[in-house]
Amino acid sequence: MTKEGSLKSKIVIALVVIVAVCAIIGIFVETASPVKVVGSTGGSTIKVNATGLQVGNEQWPSFTYDYNNSRFQNRSLINASDVGELNLIWSIPTPYGVTSTPVVQRGKVFFADSGGNAYAANLTSGKVIWQRNIGNTITSSALADNDTVYFAGDYDPPAVYALSAASGSAIWNTTLPSSSDDVWGSPVVYNGRLYIGVANDGTDQGENNSLLVGQVFALNAQNGKILWHFNTTVSGADNGAGGGGVWSSVVVDPKLNAVYFDTGNSYSYNGYAVCSYCVISLNATTGRLNWEYQVYPNQTIGQDQDFGSTPNLFRAVFNGITYNAIGAGNKNGIYYILNRDNGTLLDSFQIGTAWPGPVSGGIIGLGGFEYPNSSDVNPTIFIPASNYDTPPFNGTVAALDLATDKVSWNFHTNGKLFGSVAVVPGAVLVGDSAGNLYAISTSNGTTLLQYTFSSPIGGGVSVAGKYVLVGTYNKKFIRSPALAVGVYAFST
Repeated sequence: MTKEGSLKSKIVIALVVIVAVCAIIGIFVETASPVKVVGSTGGSTIKVNATGLQVGNEQWPSFTYDYNNSRFQNRSLINASDVGELNLIWSIPTPYGVTSTPVVQRGKVFFADSGGNAYAANLTSGKVIWQRNIGNTITSSALADNDTVYFAGDYDPPAVYALSAASGSAIWNTTLPSSSDDVWGSPVVYNGRLYIGVANDGTDQGENNSLLVGQVFALNAQNGKILWHFNTTVSGADNGAGGGGVWSSVVVDPKLNAVYFDTGNSYSYNGYAVCSYCVISLNATTGRLNWEYQVYPNQTIGQDQDFGSTPNLFRAVFNGITYNAIGAGNKNGIYYILNRDNGTLLDSFQIGTAWPGPVSGGIIGLGGFEYPNSSDVNPTIFIPASNYDTPPFNGTVAALDLATDKVSWNFHTNGKLFGSVAVVPGAVLVGDSAGNLYAISTSNGTTLLQYTFSSPIGGGVSVAGKYVLVGTYNKKFIRSPALAVGVYAFST
């Protein structure tokens, strides 16, 4: 376990940076936006779920499952006693790889391949209900929200797409006016607003490109109009510093009316991006900064040891005090736990080994968590990470028990872990880059199931009712009939 400096010094640093951020970074309210309405709703009103994601035993509506990013399907019909009996029951082949998490709502599975094809399929049979090409690369998981399903796409320009969940027909699409051209996170809707982050793929990092700025956008979920956007840093070739890309998805605390996300590294040799290497909280309504916590203050271009994983929201006890906490995994292999009310550091844990430059390491995929028994504090967090200190350069899932402040077990995988876990009572499921789907006992880290595909798994696992869903890919943007890729469903 590593401690990241004294709490007092971190608070001082955070306050200084917050002053700088408020003085320099702008929060922009858009009165007009590049919205293109491309379909008809037949005169009906598109309903926006303003109260919360519709989770349940047969639902997995978003990349994060719920607003807390727990990825815990506590009402699953699958648990530790029967997860080892899972069998493949159907598959949907796709021409391009699937690196997203399949989502489920009202008996339909929604997903996309990297060639820009969005799909809806019957959960029970796997029969494709509709398929639509949006004309852009889809890099996000879907978000199913009542009658609408949302996707995000990237590569010049980034955009968000709203489709009819029933037919796949287009409702609206909105181009995101950003200097960065990548969307790697997935959309989330809260109180009628859709949140999405943008970043740059990092190929310009060595070119000292100060014009590339990370951003979070809030859109009206009903019509796609941009309500505001938040810049993580200041662009400009002379005195600005690019970077601070938002690779992760946004998570929401409805009680605090706050959204949270983390950011990438700086792209400047001459200065540092104000909110690079950060965990950030914004007011969910206005987009104004609540706080930010920076792991590497004043750092210019580093070794890509930044945040790419989406944070978790939970409650935990430290030194006898119960906190609203937020946890975020970094590519330096450290999982940071902060007070989500004010952004002060509570603890940190070394889970994986650091990302050493061009090689993939540290924490990238999403962890999930489960509270002990009927408690609502001190969950066990199951964190996927990759290791590169010694061969065989594999992955690990660590069970971080906040009740004991220790990692209770580590499970080593044959391949690297880029995807995200799913948690059901007594078991955690995850896929690796060697094509293995694992089910692991949450109590002791033993193997309950291992199923091997011929293609890698790079996305997250989801669970709905008695079904487990996962996608496979080859090379993300290449059509290759030699490798079987697509979405697969397992059941008992």
